[in-house]
Amino acid sequence: MAKISVSLDDDLLAELKQAAGSNVSGFIASAVRRQLRRKDLEALLSELEEELGPPSERELAEAAAAFDRAEAAGPRGRERSRRSA
Repeated sequence: MAKISVSLDDDLLAELKQAAGSNVSGFIASAVRRQLRRKDLEALLSELEEELGPPSERELAEAAAAFDRAEAAGPRGRERSRRSA
């Protein structure tokens, strides 16, 4: 496992320590993984839009509704949804 040095503003560091508790490295690793997945998803969406054109208003509304349902279900609901898909 590699070690790196990161500079943070004092207020951000305080929030990080409060949120992460004793596992700051794990918290940061998880945040980096999420950001990397987000970048991959953004690239995929860009490719799809280039290939298929932008989504319609109906498709955007359906996606927003699906997102809202997933958010309302919370983490456990999203885990069940992924397993049943």
